[in-house]
Amino acid sequence: MIAATPNDVRVQILKPSRKAPKTGDIFALQLSDGRYFHGRVVDDQAAILGASGLVAIVIAASGHSNKTPVPSLNFDKLLVQPMFTNRLPWSRGYFETISNAPLLPGHVPEHSFKDFRDDYYDTRGNKLDGPRGIVAKRSLNSFKTIDAHIAVALGLPISRD
Repeated sequence: MIAATPNDVRVQILKPSRKAPKTGDIFALQLSDGRYFHGRVVDDQAAILGASGLVAIVIAASGHSNKTPVPSLNFDKLLVQPMFTNRLPWSRGYFETISNAPLLPGHVPEHSFKDFRDDYYDTRGNKLDGPRGIVAKRSLNSFKTIDAHIAVALGLPISRD
């Protein structure tokens, strides 16, 4: 299990927003070393374990020196596995929406979510007959655990329980 304390957060505050993230949104996040990474909202009505209205996201593996203009994003390679979160990364300013474009087939890799029983689900909580594409853990992530997952992906130290 990845645990993060407030002092471990490497993702910087950019611009808090009250606007709810929407499917197709492209967002930026900035690390304390100045690098920007860009992500995409895959589903703004995701659901897991009886909770609905969640946000399913992917984050591209390539870092950039600027937040805008939005680079030509390649989501074939992801920094971290697809994940579920809530609106807090946006409302607290860790994720800043840059633009929105229709999310078409092929824009992000196919993915599914596996639970502790080895069952597979789509972003809306619909059970699948098996894995699809990238298989990610079916769990809800806070901005702190997203930060910790990014640290692990980049080989940065984090605290562990």
